[in-house]
Amino acid sequence: MTYYLYISTRKMSRSIRGHFMILGEIFALAFGFVGLPPMMLQRSRYAVDFLTHQLRSSAATDIGPTNKTSTDFSLPDIAYFYLQNTLGLSEEVMWRVCFHSGSILGMTPRNLDNKVSLLKRMMNLSDDDVRVMVTKQPAILQYSAQRNLAPTILLLVRSLGLSKEELRTLLLDSPSILGYSLSNLKRKISFFFNLYDGPDGVDSDSVRKLLLSTPKVMLAGVDTGLRPRVDFLHREMQFSQDELQRLFLKNPLILLYSVEENIKNKIVFFFILQLNLEPVDVRKILLKFPQVVDYSLESHLRPLFEFFTLDIKFSAAEFGVIVLKFPKLFSYSLFKAKHVTGYLRYELGLNARQTKRVLFQAPQVLGLSELKLKQKLEFLRSRLNLGPEELNAIFSKMPTVVCVGLSNISCKLDYMEMILKQEGSLSSLRDVVLKQPTLLGYSHHSRIVPRMQMLVKNMVDPAKISVCISMSESNFVKWLDRSTARLLAKDVDRAAWVKELADNLQIIDSEEMEDVLANHPSLAIPSQQKRSKQRLLKMRRARLFPRDNLEALGYEDEKFHDLISSSLLRSFLNEEMKMNSTATEEVLVPVLKLGVNPGKKSCRNRIKSIRDGVNSTDELVCILLQYPEALSGDKIEFNRFLATVLFQYELESKLGMSQEEEERLNITSVELQHLLPREPWSRRAFRLKILATIDCILSQTNSDKAAATGWRLIREQPRLLLVPLSKLKTRFDLMRETECDVSVISDIAFMPMADAKQFCAMHYLRHKLRFTPRVLQKVSATSSLDVIMSIARCLESILPRDTVRSMLLESPSLLTKGTTRKICQRVRLLCHLDSVGLPYKPDNFSDFLLQPNQAFVKELVPNAETWIAINSDKEASKVILDDFPRSVPYVSFQEANRALSRVVQWN
Repeated sequence: MTYYLYISTRKMSRSIRGHFMILGEIFALAFGFVGLPPMMLQRSRYAVDFLTHQLRSSAATDIGPTNKTSTDFSLPDIAYFYLQNTLGLSEEVMWRVCFHSGSILGMTPRNLDNKVSLLKRMMNLSDDDVRVMVTKQPAILQYSAQRNLAPTILLLVRSLGLSKEELRTLLLDSPSILGYSLSNLKRKISFFFNLYDGPDGVDSDSVRKLLLSTPKVMLAGVDTGLRPRVDFLHREMQFSQDELQRLFLKNPLILLYSVEENIKNKIVFFFILQLNLEPVDVRKILLKFPQVVDYSLESHLRPLFEFFTLDIKFSAAEFGVIVLKFPKLFSYSLFKAKHVTGYLRYELGLNARQTKRVLFQAPQVLGLSELKLKQKLEFLRSRLNLGPEELNAIFSKMPTVVCVGLSNISCKLDYMEMILKQEGSLSSLRDVVLKQPTLLGYSHHSRIVPRMQMLVKNMVDPAKISVCISMSESNFVKWLDRSTARLLAKDVDRAAWVKELADNLQIIDSEEMEDVLANHPSLAIPSQQKRSKQRLLKMRRARLFPRDNLEALGYEDEKFHDLISSSLLRSFLNEEMKMNSTATEEVLVPVLKLGVNPGKKSCRNRIKSIRDGVNSTDELVCILLQYPEALSGDKIEFNRFLATVLFQYELESKLGMSQEEEERLNITSVELQHLLPREPWSRRAFRLKILATIDCILSQTNSDKAAATGWRLIREQPRLLLVPLSKLKTRFDLMRETECDVSVISDIAFMPMADAKQFCAMHYLRHKLRFTPRVLQKVSATSSLDVIMSIARCLESILPRDTVRSMLLESPSLLTKGTTRKICQRVRLLCHLDSVGLPYKPDNFSDFLLQPNQAFVKELVPNAETWIAINSDKEASKVILDDFPRSVPYVSFQEANRALSRVVQWN
């Protein structure tokens, strides 16, 4: 349709009429056609701007009566100028007015002024407020002042009981309310009144508070928006009417969210299905923090859930518990959660388990700034003199301690410290808090002060506050009665305890004992009797005279432990290790600094193990000063020390090698362990066995080359070190007999003895006699290799090796089975004759050795002239002759026993 602009022309010049004709055409283009192209709309806007400029210049000369002064106030005759000049609307707003509510320009300025005056009068609006309302909703100037605006405002005031200021707040936020019909508004107001209708009637104050906090809820439809949302929460989520009233008062925006696209996705699919929460838990979350539904599911809620489950490793159910405990968790950004978690994990030094515990028990920590966290934790550390691990332990066990003020914490600590000192408790404030960090979480005035006063009144050690602070009132009374009864029973036995204490201190005079108790009152405290007995016993074991160390009974546990440790170690080193006082004091400083407990048997055993591996006490002192950490590590580390440092020392001392020899031969304990990684190197017996084996291998020759060869064999065949020493020596003897090279030991060390002999015989025949494989195969067909080797070795005693080789090759019958004994006997006879100065050289050795006994007698006896004893060693001769057969007639026929015969003298 086309809007026609009627403008009075009584006082309008021709130029102005021309301008408004142009404006009428623009409005016809802008409002008369649906779907006008953007380019034409832009051109129309340029036309309006041009028209505005022309109207301003024309109005300055043509509009207004000429007889009025500049001080007289009168309304412009054109609505456009009224909106722009009188109301002060901006160019942007004027364009919106022209584009969306063009009919306003056809109204008289008087009409518009009446509407504006009505709004100002009924709501105490300023000009700025009017401009705000018109900017938000230009259509309010189209409504009739008498038929629309006034009845609507009166309805709101009378129905809701609004003051002018409250009405102003409501309509300034949502001026569109003035555009609804009275029946529509009555229906919406009636809906809210029914919602807040209770046993005591309608709570109009709550309705007014809800609408003033979020006026936009008046813009929602009753059937399409408000009622479906209330019905979902009431029927599906089972909110009661009272809970709904509290829920909407806390967050009225819930009434503006879509059920299907917003509320149901967050409540049903996220909280119930993904976090495994029950509907009753979801109701608790929404009642505690209803603003949770204001956050985006995809860009806020779910990223936080994924951070806690994927990065921190919470399960979905655990995260649901955290949300149920602290729904405001969702008010923190993901960046904030990551930043605080990183601070806890990497700057504060909490491990993964402690970090999870802190976030699970006190997720509100995520809302604290890094500065506040540092301030509170630094206060705890300095106030209680805590180490990093102790501070982390307190924080992880009581993370809510950083959520309260420093003055609150300081007040509790100061009071508890004052009571502990007044009552002479042996426990410090630090010990009490470390034992029960949750102390700092209880109320100072209603829990800590009354309980400590009750403890003091009943003469119970106030340090017991760490035990009773968590008890209920009834359980605390019962516990206090039992503790008081025990104290009374201990008071009855005080005389017996004092007598026992005097015996331990070797004090006979009662007055002297009283002086001791006066100077050390903690000794008489009933609750400290058990502790004093234990300390007296430890002092006696540590060779400390209790009477001279009474102040030690009141030491803190750490200081008393250091005293006992130093005394125990001093006594052990002096008495058992035979260490002088100077060396003992030198060793005590580094060893005790590492926290070694000499009272443990394992510590003394370690020192003994080191002492067994060295040659003197001075060497023990050097090792302890150089490696004090060997006494403080675990068993695996100490075994590694024994297998490296001490074994290296044993290599140097037991084998007697110089440092240059070790470097040249590359003999190190580390390399040996690398060769045999699975062996028990920490056992001294095993190391000594290895040292003996190494010494056996390296001592086969005194030459440097052979020693290097032996160490090379060990590197190539490390299992040689595990061969029994007796077996290894037997193999070396066999090698020596057969003139085998040292390197052969790696081959025969693991063989049975028979195989080893066979191997050595083969080696001898091939390398010493130079038998080829074919010759070996030929001769081995007649006899075994060890028999062949024994015959060859026997012949080498009287013949050169080359002669023996040629003889065996030329006379294979020498190797016939059964000739060994005969050959050996005759060779020994020849050797003996030669030794006594009667050498005999047969013409043919092979025939001489193999001929029968009768032929042997014929060859030997004719050469004998007389039997004359020329050898003084008759017994040796008898032994040799005694081995020959009786059929050999080489003894005197006059002697009955050939063992008594004498050696003959040859021609």
